[in-house]
Amino acid sequence: GFSFGGSLILDYYHQLDDKKLVAGLIPLAPALKLRSNLAWTLPGLAKLKFYKYYEHGKEIDHTRYLNLATYSGHQVYRIIKKLQKCPKLITDKLFLATASDDEVVTPKTIKNLFDSSHTKYKKLLVYRPGKNEEHDNIIFRNATYPNYNVANFSHINMLFSLYNIHYGINGDYPRHVITKGRHKRKKVVFGALNKETL
Repeated sequence: GFSFGGSLILDYYHQLDDKKLVAGLIPLAPALKLRSNLAWTLPGLAKLKFYKYYEHGKEIDHTRYLNLATYSGHQVYRIIKKLQKCPKLITDKLFLATASDDEVVTPKTIKNLFDSSHTKYKKLLVYRPGKNEEHDNIIFRNATYPNYNVANFSHINMLFSLYNIHYGINGDYPRHVITKGRHKRKKVVFGALNKETL
């Protein structure tokens, strides 16, 4: 499961009485903690009938979350709070993945889940700037591609190949010019936007 889907499979796993039914878990960037400092407001906003959407701007793409339905955000928040009360003990095969620059969920909580899982069959894949290497069941993969003007991977980037028909180098995703942040320059950025390119 990816993002909230990853949280849902972890919630389902903790509810199972017979763990033998599980061959393994593959949560990709699971929502274990939201990066937004305003996430705690979601339950209250969901109760306000006149405030159904958190609007950040005009939607430019069918797979990018500029605006958020407050009730669905509330559901994500509820599952996260529920998971925080669960024992983090996972004894089945586990493969986790995250991007160090994820702007939606907190990568540190994913690493904590990995560390607290009591299984010898576990791997954590981390996309971040730097060379490809592997240490203690943690696989580091480079997420910086200067030839394609990719500074790092965002939450959604890690799912797609370079040749994806939507987010890839020849995809139909609207191109974006960086105008602020440490990578300020007049160059096109491929793929999903993150906090450095907004």
